Amino acid sequence: DKPSLDIGQIVSRVNKISKVKNVGGVWLTKRPKFIQKTAMFKDSTFVMGSDTLERMFSDKYAESLTEINDILTNLKTNNSNIVMFDRVRTEIKNTFTVLKKYPWAKNLINIVKDFNPIDISSTEIREKSHA
Repeated sequence: DKPSLDIGQIVSRVNKISKVKNVGGVWLTKRPKFIQKTAMFKDSTFVMGSDTLERMFSDKYAESLTEINDILTNLKTNNSNIVMFDRVRTEIKNTFTVLKKYPWAKNLINIVKDFNPIDISSTEIREKSHA
């Protein structure tokens, strides 16, 4: 649902991430669905904002509860996890619903609270850069 990034945007984002200590590497993929990414990248930590995780667990994006179960199973099987940075303005009800339904997955999703981010989404950044 989002437009592709141009090469300059990709290079800029990768450069920012690569400056962070203890980052083992950055992988780029054109795989559109998160379930494909969880199957592809083993021993990985997927870092995302709460708005992204909420979309991933919404009825609009997850084709079924089976897909959500498969995502969580892939994470567990592949020794991977998600670190989610909680945005102040994002209600994370889908995430909590999923964690209640799949209590065995609680250790796969680490929610970082009390995070003082620049509270702006990537969509807003893109829109401002094209204005």
